[in-house]
Amino acid sequence: MQWEDEGVILALDRFGERQFIASCFGREHGIRRGLLRQAGRHGRPYQLADLVTISWRARHEDRLGTFTMEPKRHAPLAMFSDRKVLAMVQSSISLIRGFCGESEAHRGLFDGLDALLLAADQQSLWRSVYLRFELLLLADIGYAMDLNKCAVTGSYDDLLYVSPRTGRAVSASGAFGYEHRMLPLTPGLKDPKNVDDDAMLIDALQVTGHFLEKAAGDLVAPKFLHARNDLTKLLHGDAS
Repeated sequence: MQWEDEGVILALDRFGERQFIASCFGREHGIRRGLLRQAGRHGRPYQLADLVTISWRARHEDRLGTFTMEPKRHAPLAMFSDRKVLAMVQSSISLIRGFCGESEAHRGLFDGLDALLLAADQQSLWRSVYLRFELLLLADIGYAMDLNKCAVTGSYDDLLYVSPRTGRAVSASGAFGYEHRMLPLTPGLKDPKNVDDDAMLIDALQVTGHFLEKAAGDLVAPKFLHARNDLTKLLHGDAS
């Protein structure tokens, strides 16, 4: 059995002296694992968040298989100089590994991760793209947020809250008497494109985090949220 795809390297676990067991997120084939030699044809070691072309081969579909890869785009340079960018990339990869099952295609989510890695080297852009990635992930796993009109009144005006149960927007009048139970509809959630500082991102991530934790509630030991927690701690440190 053999297939080809493009993918992002999610993990590299050393296997012997010259090989790794690699985990890749392919656009058409989802998360797959396989044996990988230490370096490509050009001698550069592969690393987390590289975008690569993949050839996967195994005797049977359910076997570990072997990867052959060629680089398409190296991991963002900012990962190696900016702790927040590194934490952001690690968070996104950890969320994909936690919520996406093996061999499940998530084409839209793959495109979202690709856009995020492209934006990672742009200081003014990555926060906005990361928030959009989390919103895309929530939609992909069945927790899409509808923030355009009030879930109670149908109004498009005076939207101040998010229902913690449904992820839908609620207006001031629709939430009357229940304001204390609501999540805030933050400026960043209203317009993710305008998220350009840590404080705006933190406020929005507190809301998306509620639904990520809710989605992870049925999973056993959701340790994959730890990387996201590390990101929010770093953001809080700079925003305080």
